[in-house]
Amino acid sequence: MSIEVNSIGNYAFGARVRGIHIACLQIETRRDQLRRLLAEKGLLIFQNIAADHRLQIALSEVFGTLKAYPSTECGEIDGLKVPAVGEMTSAPGATTVVEIEGKQLAGWMRGHYDQCYSGRPDAA
Repeated sequence: MSIEVNSIGNYAFGARVRGIHIACLQIETRRDQLRRLLAEKGLLIFQNIAADHRLQIALSEVFGTLKAYPSTECGEIDGLKVPAVGEMTSAPGATTVVEIEGKQLAGWMRGHYDQCYSGRPDAA
């Protein structure tokens, strides 16, 4: 069970990673490979990964302990609220819609800053 790692164009930093799924994240050598890859490349882009809460949490836990963010909302897995999971949607009426150069964009933000309340920033 292998993962595919490719460079990002001609840049020395960053890597594109394919083949991530729950089963491969349970193999410690794969987890070590991902940690080393992040340390070496500084940026990982995961491609063709399922939009699944369990997978997202398992992948996040490869790099450290999840922390719950101070939000009144949290995601759900099998009906259970999970504070470390945030859900974003672009459903009508549930997001901001802006028009830029004649094009409507949903959920667009000019800038975004997390971690202003944290004493220690995340590793990635």
